Amino acid sequence: LNEKNNKVELVPAVEGLTFQASVTNTHLAIQKAWKMFKTQGRKNVTQIAILITDGKSTKPFLTFAKMQAFRADHPDTHVIVLGIDNVGAADRIDVGELRAMATGMGDNNILTVGGFDELNTVITTLAKLACEAEEETDSQDV
Repeated sequence: LNEKNNKVELVPAVEGLTFQASVTNTHLAIQKAWKMFKTQGRKNVTQIAILITDGKSTKPFLTFAKMQAFRADHPDTHVIVLGIDNVGAADRIDVGELRAMATGMGDNNILTVGGFDELNTVITTLAKLACEAEEETDSQDV
């Protein structure tokens, strides 16, 4: 996705992604984000990570460890977490795990949906959270 330069290129790429049922290696996604922010992140702009997960890591210990390392290297990065219940089981999303990854206290930066077909219901909220993160960072710079 980092090869896409604008919305016109990005939207079809995202829409073309398919869900591959297997394990949930959230720790690898966090590691990938860490590397991307380190090598491709722009300076002097608000850094926002949006982590999309099915809500329950296969290896929660590694997920927590990678998140701690990410926060240590990128303490000002705002993390928004979107949990997708892709199997329809109410207990599938571990909200505690989502809270541990999201910025701030409580559920302010956590969104959940009942399946991939519901993603369109949270797009506006997701955009609003990202904009609020930028505004918050801008107000701290004053």
